Amino acid sequence: MLNYIYDARSSAHKHMHHNQRFGPTFETNATSMTVQVGNTATIDCKISLLQDNAVSWVLRKPSEDSLRLLTVGQMTYSGDARHAVEFLYPNNWRLTVQNMTKQDEGMYECQISTHPPKLIRTRILVNVPEVLIVDEKGRPIQDKHYEAKSTIRLSCIVRHVYMTGNVVSWIHQGVLLNQDSQRGGISVKSELREDGAESVLNVARVDKADAGNYTCSISPTHRTTVLVHILDGESMSELHGAAPPARQPHLFLVLALLALSAALQPYFSVLR
Repeated sequence: MLNYIYDARSSAHKHMHHNQRFGPTFETNATSMTVQVGNTATIDCKISLLQDNAVSWVLRKPSEDSLRLLTVGQMTYSGDARHAVEFLYPNNWRLTVQNMTKQDEGMYECQISTHPPKLIRTRILVNVPEVLIVDEKGRPIQDKHYEAKSTIRLSCIVRHVYMTGNVVSWIHQGVLLNQDSQRGGISVKSELREDGAESVLNVARVDKADAGNYTCSISPTHRTTVLVHILDGESMSELHGAAPPARQPHLFLVLALLALSAALQPYFSVLR
């Protein structure tokens, strides 16, 4: 059964089906599509005058130098329950791949078991959303320090996903944050973009209870977390490298020693 699975890279057989006047003919064109991770990919393969020939679906992955047989006729051979082929009258052999992952990217070939085989390709790319909490310069961060009684401001950037609604959520220590929170002083502003979204969380008048993990989430599998530290004024000064007040008297001691040295300089000159 596998003998007619055709390697499309063989230049000797390329485009031969265009020169044959009779026999099976594709009514769909080679194309490409982008599918969001987790969604279902649907690929149509419409064939006229199929006669007694068989139709198979084959996957060629960019990183592999081989073909993977998915279906023959209406039977699935991949061993993956996500793959299915359906014949839609009068001439469409439709392949579906459910719950797409990045590993499903590749060239999907619809092949007809003529001699030589005929085929048509569909290239599928899989988009994986990216969720980042960033600083003022747009750089990803993993922790952030704030002074007590100040305002937490966290920005979340979502990329590589088409969003039809406001589905960006902020979570603090497992609790969903929104304007209706009993704590008060919380605001969330989200803006949809062409390929994602941007969401900004503000938490006013923070104290030690507001420290901990803050998560920006668009789904259970696509989220990111930052650890927020709440410090008092002295701790913030130490964090930014400022000298603590207790060390300031050392400066006066140094100045006093310099003054004493200057006063004794004439005495040392006489002794010489």
